[in-house]
Amino acid sequence: MEGQAAVFGCRVTGDPYPLVVWSKGKTKIFTENTPKYALYYDDELDAHFFEIDQCSENDTGTYTVTIQNVHRTLTKTVSCMIVTRPEEVIDYKSILRKM
Repeated sequence: MEGQAAVFGCRVTGDPYPLVVWSKGKTKIFTENTPKYALYYDDELDAHFFEIDQCSENDTGTYTVTIQNVHRTLTKTVSCMIVTRPEEVIDYKSILRKM
């Protein structure tokens, strides 16, 4: 919802453990935390997260997580869209706990 946080997460395995990189479109790569964007790993959920604080229409778009080690590179994309009704918001933590 506009003005709230959007959170994207993924679980990663590999040997050696892969590098996880989040990006938007073809040019914007997120490499460090800022007041607007946060990158973090949650030990309890065993997952990497990318969080956008106070979402606005400017945050709408396609985001990609790239997972890479010496053996392989994987990419997965997700779309961020602004929703207007609270019932459209997904509780990602409860979904990950069920996995």
